[in-house]
Amino acid sequence: MINYLVSTSSDDEDTNRLRMSEGGTIASGLVAGGAIGSLISAILRIAGVDWFLGEWVETPGATYLGMVMYIFLCGYMYKFSMKVKAKKVVAKA
Repeated sequence: MINYLVSTSSDDEDTNRLRMSEGGTIASGLVAGGAIGSLISAILRIAGVDWFLGEWVETPGATYLGMVMYIFLCGYMYKFSMKVKAKKVVAKA
């Protein structure tokens, strides 16, 4: 959905390509951050730290927090992808 919104946001194809590239960079960073978070989470679990808060995970609050964070991340990706402006190249004569 975000890909479609960003790729059709401008009539200029170069601007759309730059914005999609920026979005891809942001998405890659989020995936890398998730991987690092998973590693830290695994280390804490092996160490016996109750990081997962088992009782809280099963409450509706955890579900709502997940939905809010998902919407926030979608908005973040869209906002920062749309900041990219086309760079005008001036031809030298």
